[in-house]
Amino acid sequence: MANYEIDFQVVSQVRDEAANASNVTIALRFRRTDFYYVGWNDLDQERWRLNAENFPNQDTGDIGWNLNYGYSNPLPQNQWREVGRNNFRLPHNEDGSLTINIYGKIYFGVSPGTLEARKTITCTPNNRNVKITRFEQGTVNNTNVSFNWGTSGNIDALHLYDGDAKLREYSVSGSSGSIEYTVTPNRNYRFQIRVKKSGTSLWTNSGFIEYTLGYPTITGDFNLNINSPINLYFSGTTLPSSVYLYVGAKDDNNYFAEKKNIQSSYASITLTPDQKNKVYKLAGLKEWITVVVVQNLHINGVETPYQQYSATMQLNTSDTAPIFKNFSYSNINYAVSNIIGSNKALANIPCMQVQISTTNKAVSSVSSISKYVCSVTNASGFSRTYEALESQGTDVLIDLGGIPNSGYCSISMYAVDSRGIQSSPVVKQNAFEVLDYHVPIASTFSLERQGNFEQEVDLYIKCLISKVSNKNSSFSVSYRKCISGTQSWESWTSIYNISSSSDTTDYIKIINQKSFLSLDRGTSYDFQFKFKDKFSEVVINPTVPQGIAPLSVFEDGVVAINRIPDFNQADQAKLQVGGDILLRKESNNKDVFVAESLESMSTKLSTIEENNSQILSKLNGKINRSDIVDNLTSSSSTVPLSANQGRVLKEQINGILTIETRDLHGKPWGNDMNVKLAKLGSICICNIFWTGATGTSKSATISEVIIPDGFRPSTPVFATTQNVTSNSTYGASTRIQISSNGKISFVTDNTGMLERHVTFAYSIV
Repeated sequence: MANYEIDFQVVSQVRDEAANASNVTIALRFRRTDFYYVGWNDLDQERWRLNAENFPNQDTGDIGWNLNYGYSNPLPQNQWREVGRNNFRLPHNEDGSLTINIYGKIYFGVSPGTLEARKTITCTPNNRNVKITRFEQGTVNNTNVSFNWGTSGNIDALHLYDGDAKLREYSVSGSSGSIEYTVTPNRNYRFQIRVKKSGTSLWTNSGFIEYTLGYPTITGDFNLNINSPINLYFSGTTLPSSVYLYVGAKDDNNYFAEKKNIQSSYASITLTPDQKNKVYKLAGLKEWITVVVVQNLHINGVETPYQQYSATMQLNTSDTAPIFKNFSYSNINYAVSNIIGSNKALANIPCMQVQISTTNKAVSSVSSISKYVCSVTNASGFSRTYEALESQGTDVLIDLGGIPNSGYCSISMYAVDSRGIQSSPVVKQNAFEVLDYHVPIASTFSLERQGNFEQEVDLYIKCLISKVSNKNSSFSVSYRKCISGTQSWESWTSIYNISSSSDTTDYIKIINQKSFLSLDRGTSYDFQFKFKDKFSEVVINPTVPQGIAPLSVFEDGVVAINRIPDFNQADQAKLQVGGDILLRKESNNKDVFVAESLESMSTKLSTIEENNSQILSKLNGKINRSDIVDNLTSSSSTVPLSANQGRVLKEQINGILTIETRDLHGKPWGNDMNVKLAKLGSICICNIFWTGATGTSKSATISEVIIPDGFRPSTPVFATTQNVTSNSTYGASTRIQISSNGKISFVTDNTGMLERHVTFAYSIV
């Protein structure tokens, strides 16, 4: 059986809103769904009909049509064929809606015979109701909320709903207005209005407004600044509130401000100076802090916790820097100030002091004062910084120490509180002048036995005295002595017969006395020489060793050449020589240094020791007696050494490995120099510890400390020290030289009070 479908199509709808009607054109059509359709009827019996059954007199009756689909002109499968259409004039319902219950029938006269169908058609409604053009929340007054409304036409009734629940009916007229409703705080509402068109029963519904009227809640930007008012904005009811402010966390110790009984939507808090100070005390060094805002409500007269908020506040720590205004200074070395004045100082001599009286001390409104920092500079490049801790109840005193550079010095001072914040500096330009000065310098000093052996001792001193603008003309020299190692010093004795001259900066004092003293030839003596000007004194500590004869012959057969004999070794060493021995070999008429040869032998022995493992490997446990050598001159690495020569080798090696030490002390320019020497074989390790100034000498030879024989380098050696002062490097370095005669000399660009320490090694061969 063939499959057919019948359908209705709304071709058009022309609405007449004034008459509340529409002209609706509906077409009737069919199709075959299982195959193409072929059919014809020559009798013209085909009929169709449309009937709007829910409207009277809206029936077309049977209307003929031509069916003519042959095999040469079939209707394709699933293709709709319109049979007929009709225009209906139909009234709408009062609310503007239009629904048609349509009936259709097609009679073919041939297969498939008759097709019928019914269908409900919903048409576009007419606009009968008024439109709500405006529905919005208006003002809030305490718990009363207003709404503004507007419609496209006049209405005579308005109802307010919360969802589906009617809240209130309002008598209204016109097309706009406002209504008011009292809400319950902290309740969620879904407001809607429904309006009735005037003179009709037509209602129109609005959209929804979600609304909750909470308790007064703080809103707005919480980025605060300590120097600006803290503005608080409240949404919700005007129930009284109180607000409390804390730094970091809600804690009584962190509280700093409040505002009570706020009954409006806005309040402002301006911090007092005391409140700001408390914030800064709690904040420390922070530039931004967290402020906790606590809001309490006054419900039934009882203050009740409600909300807690977090805000950020910008601080300005510079506003709380300590206030420091003044300090004083003076020369407290009265022996100096009485000569040159209170606003002057001497280079390298501690003189000046900075004073901060109790009345001039720094103050802080938010912190305690921790320390004071003082800087002293001059045009010569000098710069030094001092720190002094705060002293409760007493003046703060800062001694500037010895300043090496001459010229006018400026002083800058600031205070630091316990948070590390600095005050503005107080600067005093060219506060005092430093005059060029050095302590008495024995640039040349010699105290020696005549011929290095005689009882008579010659003295030669060249001493430089700083002029200090011709105010330092006084000079004296004295000495005392004791037998070395006893510390039994004699009384000080003054030296006279001093010749004088001068140059641009210094007085030159010369003492040249032949046979200055007569000393026991066999005794060593320690001396102290004191050089004194108006401002300072310097002591140097030379030693006059016992006399050393070029040749000494003693009863027990001991012969000493250029040295004092060691009688403990007299049984083994009848000939004792200070220095190397030069021999002429008859075989080749060449000169040979004995000590040098022994050193060479020691080197060869070391080579043998290094190759010992190789020798043992090659011997492989098999030794021919004929291969054993009994000397230390063989260069072979494959033959064994005799036991006798092994013993000799061991004794020589032990002698080479013996460490000799010397500890030397002196006071060049009145300052300590300590030289420590340690010798192992031909290598000497030298430690120089020298703390002091060099006066005006940028290069000189030091006579107070001399490297002894046996420890002197074969050729001049050099070492460089780093200049150090106040635990930091300062200025250029100093070069130290040790000559083969044992004299120590130096070259430096900085003559001031410095630490010069260096350790180095050299060969004494």
